[in-house]
This record gives sequence, C-alpha cells and structure tokens, in this order.
Amino acid sequence: MDLEVHQGDTINPVYTVFSLWDTFRALHPLMTIIAPDLNNQFINSLIKKHQEGGIYPMWDLASNYTGTMIGYHAVPVIVDAYMKGYRNFDAKEAYKACLRAAEYDTTGIQCRNWYFRISC
Repeated sequence: MDLEVHQGDTINPVYTVFSLWDTFRALHPLMTIIAPDLNNQFINSLIKKHQEGGIYPMWDLASNYTGTMIGYHAVPVIVDAYMKGYRNFDAKEAYKACLRAAEYDTTGIQCRNWYFRISC
C-alpha cells in the first residue's frame, strides 16, 4: 500500500484486493464460523496493510490504494471477529488502525473547507 514491493511467506500469507464493500456484512461474519483461521489471516493482512500504508484499505487494487468506495469496512470485519472471541491478531494494533480510519480524511473535504469555506 506504500508503492513498495513486500515479500510474504507461506506461514503468514498476505491477502489483497479485499472487496470489503461487498463482503463485510455477510461473508466475513460467516468466515468467523466456517473458516476462522482463514478469516484471521485476512485480519492480519488488513493490519499489515495499515502498517505499510498508514490506513486500512477501502478498496485496494494491485496491492495499492485506489481511494474509491466510502467508509472503512475493515473495521466491522475486525470488530466482529474480536467480539466473537477471536484474538489471533494484534488487537492493540487493530484498534489503533480503527481509530486512524475513523479520523482520516479520505475525501479532502477538510482541505476544501479550509480554502473555500464550504458551509455544511
């Protein structure tokens, strides 16, 4: 997510091109039940993307941010797994990334408000 090449390994695979906009409501909650280990690998991949790029991906393509879609659907995926008792990921790092996602201005509206004084 930082436009650098990162090497994965077979023990801790890294997944990419999450279509979380489409899958966070049904697929990922289902994965906590039918494939919790795989879902945990997904969560660790999302945390790794935050560590490498500074924010959870909204919609990554070819392992890079596209800036499309709204919201951070990685957050409910991770919180759902956590609330179901899954702890095979760095919960503190995930929480830090969730806070960053909540505060991050992906639209540039703060910048536009500063320069153009758009009233809401």
